[in-house]
Amino acid sequence: MDLFSATVHGELRLGASLTIGEYLLPYYLGDFINKYPNVSLMMKIYNSHQIIEKLINQEIDLGFIEATIPHKSIESIPFLEDELVIISSVAHHFPLLEKEAIQPEDLFSLPIIMREKGSGTRQVLEENLLNSNFDPNNLNVILELENTESIKSAVKSGLGVSIISKTAIIKETDLGILRKTNINGVNLKRYFYILNKKQILSPACDAFRELFLSSCR
Repeated sequence: MDLFSATVHGELRLGASLTIGEYLLPYYLGDFINKYPNVSLMMKIYNSHQIIEKLINQEIDLGFIEATIPHKSIESIPFLEDELVIISSVAHHFPLLEKEAIQPEDLFSLPIIMREKGSGTRQVLEENLLNSNFDPNNLNVILELENTESIKSAVKSGLGVSIISKTAIIKETDLGILRKTNINGVNLKRYFYILNKKQILSPACDAFRELFLSSCR
């Protein structure tokens, strides 16, 4: 531990969307704790709109979200490209999804398990369907869940299909439990963003942001 690391102290409050908080951010927390042991680190999961609100109200110091939500008092930096894919159970038969990609109109005939309104994943899907001249209100949404693991469990059981980050299903696709399928002509690529309020950052906040971004690069 160098002299600068020893002088950085205080509390650092992080707010992360579900995908980033569960499947990405934990890998970086250990490095920071080892380098800055005098910082008390706390991370909580919120949806994207809640993170913006908590940053504005100074309830958290840094936010991590899956879709851009512009706000005049918030600075956002993209740090990683991601892509949404259709996921379905390998054990339960959805003939449409045995192909590598389906046509956009095919999506509307499938029983879909969705994230709640306000989530970055749902925002990206709905915006890109609209950009491709499809109305997301016509999707056959049979269930809404706020937890990615619950969504994956429901899909594994054959209840329906879902559209989530490919980052969240690496283990299941490697094990042959879940299948991923793309949608032809609909761009579901996105960036993950790190956010902070436009103000002078605390030493702990600045140190985490710099360490995190340098690791991502």
